[in-house]
Amino acid sequence: MRFDLASFLIGFVIAAVVALLMYRFRAVLARLRGSAQARAGSTRQFLSNSSDKRYSEEFTRFANRYHLAGDKVPLSEVYVEPRFIPAIEPVELDETTKIGSIFHVIPQVRDLPAVYSPYNINTLTISDLRLGERRLVFLGLPGAGKSTALAIMALYANSQVDLRTLDSLAEQVQLDEDKDLNETERAERARQRKDQQDRALAQLRVTQDREADAKAQKKIIERDPVDFKTLMPILVHLRDIDLTPEAYGGKSDAAGKAPLKTLDPAEPLVKAITRRFSVVAANTIPRLVYSRLAAGRCLVMLDGFDEIGSAYWPEKLAWLDQFLAMYPENFVIITGPIKGYDPLVNAGFTPLFVRPWADQDFEALVERWAAAWPRMGGTQRNRVPAPDEKIVKRVMTNNRGRTPLDVTLKAWAAFAGDEQQIGRLGAYDYYVRSQLDDFDRQRSALDLIAAETLDQGLAPIRKDRIIDLITPLLTGENGKPLVNIGEFVDKLVGKNGLFLESSGSTYLFRHPLIAGYLGAEAMTNAPSTRIEEIAQKPIWELALPFMAGMIPMDAAVTERLGTPPDLLFNNWFEIAHWLPEAPADATWRNGIINRLQTLLLSPSQYPAIRERALAALITSRHPNIIFVMRQALESPDPMVRRLGCVGLGALGDAEAIKDLTGMLNDKDPDVQLAAGLALGSLNNERAMDMMMDGFLNGEEGLRRAIAESFAAIPNGGHELLSEGIHSQDMYLRRASVFGLSRIKAPWALALLYRAMLEDSEWYVRSAADMAFRQAEKPEGVGPVSHPDAESLPWLIAWAATKGEGVPAGPNARQVLIHALQEGDPLHRAAAALTIAYLGHVGGLKPLYNALRDKDENVRGTVYEALGTLQMRLGKPLPAVQ
Repeated sequence: MRFDLASFLIGFVIAAVVALLMYRFRAVLARLRGSAQARAGSTRQFLSNSSDKRYSEEFTRFANRYHLAGDKVPLSEVYVEPRFIPAIEPVELDETTKIGSIFHVIPQVRDLPAVYSPYNINTLTISDLRLGERRLVFLGLPGAGKSTALAIMALYANSQVDLRTLDSLAEQVQLDEDKDLNETERAERARQRKDQQDRALAQLRVTQDREADAKAQKKIIERDPVDFKTLMPILVHLRDIDLTPEAYGGKSDAAGKAPLKTLDPAEPLVKAITRRFSVVAANTIPRLVYSRLAAGRCLVMLDGFDEIGSAYWPEKLAWLDQFLAMYPENFVIITGPIKGYDPLVNAGFTPLFVRPWADQDFEALVERWAAAWPRMGGTQRNRVPAPDEKIVKRVMTNNRGRTPLDVTLKAWAAFAGDEQQIGRLGAYDYYVRSQLDDFDRQRSALDLIAAETLDQGLAPIRKDRIIDLITPLLTGENGKPLVNIGEFVDKLVGKNGLFLESSGSTYLFRHPLIAGYLGAEAMTNAPSTRIEEIAQKPIWELALPFMAGMIPMDAAVTERLGTPPDLLFNNWFEIAHWLPEAPADATWRNGIINRLQTLLLSPSQYPAIRERALAALITSRHPNIIFVMRQALESPDPMVRRLGCVGLGALGDAEAIKDLTGMLNDKDPDVQLAAGLALGSLNNERAMDMMMDGFLNGEEGLRRAIAESFAAIPNGGHELLSEGIHSQDMYLRRASVFGLSRIKAPWALALLYRAMLEDSEWYVRSAADMAFRQAEKPEGVGPVSHPDAESLPWLIAWAATKGEGVPAGPNARQVLIHALQEGDPLHRAAAALTIAYLGHVGGLKPLYNALRDKDENVRGTVYEALGTLQMRLGKPLPAVQ
């Protein structure tokens, strides 16, 4: 190449000029560079904030629609805060350091919850879940509100609904107390308040060393409360967790499956989230979700373990195990079945039962629906009139023993004025009709799909299988289709609220009970042999109560009663769920009631079976049950009398007031407690008058029972407690402390605080001290997993009396077996319950042997333990001959 001197000189001059200019304006260029970097940083921050905001907005819309009426009204407008009951509480033989419960007299039969739903039993709120274990499983019957509970938690974490927490109570107390004071008086009150707090702290320090020792013995690790609002909420249904290798670019093996060994277990979760969001959000949020999961800053909620079919459990559990191992710091909640939840507990989840709703919960739900109805029934612009007050009151009544889903559909049908049948069947019928536009053909097709779904254990059904099922229905006599079958199916499964799409072009009914109702319709013309067949399939329990209101069930009842019973007599007790819908002239109704009555009243019976018999009788809603309960009150057995009182309270019949008032003077303290609590569950003026007499003049235990019942009656009961804490009667003040401890409100906390510091009697101050400490920092109130045998103080102490120790690991459970076989009655009973609470299948044979224990109370406890194991395992255990 030839050197060009002219071009070289021109380039040299230009470079020199540019260099000179850059040198002279170097300060300006520095400022411009800094500005550009700042803008780039701001852009990155904006993009991050934009992703957060987009996720929050999309998630709020999703969570607000995560209920059956989500297309009509946001959940945030009609929700009722859920409450929870620990499935198991470790046995403690030393109860001196906490307030005990009087509700041991109320049997909590989880699969027949109507017997305890009206009672103000101890529960956990969403706020309480901040403490304790970070892996929870919500258990409950279908329709009990498990899924909705997750959605409410999600909205709370996303700051879309407000739930009262104890963190803000102190400030609220001060505002309530000081609102009418001038500045000088406020300053004096602040000084007095500080003095009270100093005195309280001094008093609390006295017990700190004792509490620390107790924690050390129990190996309790204190955790700071979780602030759910600092966590990113993630809510997915397990049907959307796609684990097929093809979804991630892999191939299935010959069996149609392949392990996802190299897959990040968060990927199926992220994939499930994004398929429910908009396209824009789906493309921007994955990185955000991955980073939050890695930082342990997510509230992961997995719905529907009990809805996907047990055949899918192993693969979902394997994925879940990998996910928890890789992202252990996140708060994870899953929903599960009321029976057979053992795999979830073994996976590290602490079980909680969703509390069945009481009258106040149903009333709150109906009130919120009535308030939202003008827009729900019409549009934002063209609203319909509010429901007539008489209709609202009708919907509020006769709901005991029903589920939140039942009453939601009842309100929906009543407010729409389109009930074509009465009762529960009419509510479900309206919902299905409201989702269809080609009624006759679509309804028949739905029935076929529902029956197939139930036969397959609720497993998702493929679109091609749906086409196969309904093609005969849509084919004319000439063999030609009457409609375009593909379009018909697309419209059926995709354009209404009855189905939800799952992965791989599969579908599930939006709710298992909808499948149950439609499956029952499919059986209206089925032969008796088919009815007998499905009566033995557990999954068809979703449909059998509906079937009882549609067809004669004599064949199914005969089949059930002819089957040898299991340990818990489930073949009898489950029929109780059929009775509310059965016609009054059904020939089999009275026979079932007579059997249940015999189990309750017979002179010799295990307590667990008596309690289940009572729960089944209450569930039946039979009009003659009140007479059975009155018979129970005449029994010489105090347990039967106690259960009779509980049953009368659960029925809610005002005619029972006289019967219960007489039992307030029973010679057995537990019967007195049950009578007082039962009066409280009736919630009417006459019952309040009778309770007031017991509150003022009864035995100490009865006073406490009534006080805690008052806590569940805001209109009148709360005022009586606030007056009782100032009474001259020391025992009345102490009872009022227990009642106030059940009310999580600022004014109640303030009264407890003052009683703790200022009451003249130590007997009152000590109760207020424990109540206040449990309210201010609810240690032990949050969900706590059951410690293994090696950590149980009572077992360690018992082994020491034998000159032995409790080894670490699985061998510690063998010491439990020794305690069951060789301990005194108290320790034998404690060992039996603990074996059940730990789900120790190896303890089954020793437990059955212990049914021959010479102590009657131990035998009863052992039977209860076996029943608990059967519920947890979800498999029938042999009946006792």
